[in-house]
Amino acid sequence: MSIPAPVDPSPWGEYPFAKGDSRSVMIGPLRIDLRRENGEVWIAWSRSKGDEAPEPPTEWERWAEAGEGSSLMLRPAFPSRTLIVAPELSFNLVPRSSARIYVRVPLCAQVVLSHPDQTVLTEIPTVVMSNTWWGDFVDGELCFWLPTTARRVLAPEHFQPHLVVCPLLIENLSEDLLNVEKSAVRVAHLSIFDDDGRLWADATRVRYTSDEEGSEIDMSGKAPTEVHDAKRIAAPRIPIARGIRARTFARLKSLSGR
Repeated sequence: MSIPAPVDPSPWGEYPFAKGDSRSVMIGPLRIDLRRENGEVWIAWSRSKGDEAPEPPTEWERWAEAGEGSSLMLRPAFPSRTLIVAPELSFNLVPRSSARIYVRVPLCAQVVLSHPDQTVLTEIPTVVMSNTWWGDFVDGELCFWLPTTARRVLAPEHFQPHLVVCPLLIENLSEDLLNVEKSAVRVAHLSIFDDDGRLWADATRVRYTSDEEGSEIDMSGKAPTEVHDAKRIAAPRIPIARGIRARTFARLKSLSGR
């Protein structure tokens, strides 16, 4: 897969920030304003509505710091919950076959004080997602709903600064047709890799046997084969040493009336 690098510079990384400095950074639909005033870091943000540019934020949060010589970092992070995603078009996976799909996930922006120990001051979602419930009400979990973002093929316009592409390899090991309509993607265990401004996660391998037994899920911990030389820029929220078993394909029950 050969995809041209983005033209715009990446918003992620370190920003030198001396006393009296101020800066506005755009990450997709999210605008973050940063200011350093009298030994404090001030942070405010707003989001665009549709095609309109975001309005300048007016409500500031403030953090007192020990010194004024440290820089600030904007670091990407996955959302804090499991995501329930829907493919661009649902499809059926025949028994003993596999398919690779790509899920584009809106990131959170962590504002990090680089000195002395990379303290995370705040974390701001680039996109506000809806709540939904996965599983039954006895053995389920609160998740985020992410519609129409999984696709079989990627194009250059699918890469944006606030999105990370998560390759998902689905293997149907059962003797039944598997309808891939809604899937749970456990992003807390994934890393983030930078390939010349395009953001990728390590590949997730899901081996489906049945709804009752759940699926075997493995995260490689390495850059995906599409960009195996990419640099890791964010570690998983919850590292795991081995694979897990969890329900990945099931009926969706929503808390928002979906």
